Amino acid sequence: IFCARGTGIAPIRSAIEHSIAVGLPQPATLYYGVQNAATRAYGDKFESWTNDYNVNVIEVHSKPEQNWSGPTGYVQESLKRNGVKVPRNAGAIICGNKDFFFDNKQLLLDAGLFEGRILTNF
Repeated sequence: IFCARGTGIAPIRSAIEHSIAVGLPQPATLYYGVQNAATRAYGDKFESWTNDYNVNVIEVHSKPEQNWSGPTGYVQESLKRNGVKVPRNAGAIICGNKDFFFDNKQLLLDAGLFEGRILTNF
């Protein structure tokens, strides 16, 4: 499970691409929060990650454009609304500001993820 906000996608991208290079062992989900498509980084990678490498990319837009049909608000709100599926032996990497980290960490813990399997960028 990967959770990123804004520029927090940079270290997540590295983790995903490393996993792909070594043969991603199981499906992964990326929750990525941005204001809108114009502020999205590495969006050109998402289709390939989804179609070729079994990475489910869920973008959440906090200031969506009129034509956006995906989730809106913030990643942690989207996780609360939709629930978090924690596969057996799952781990998580969360990259964003401190509040983003703690909010998402708590949601993952509540969903059954072990604390020792949650990594962050700080």
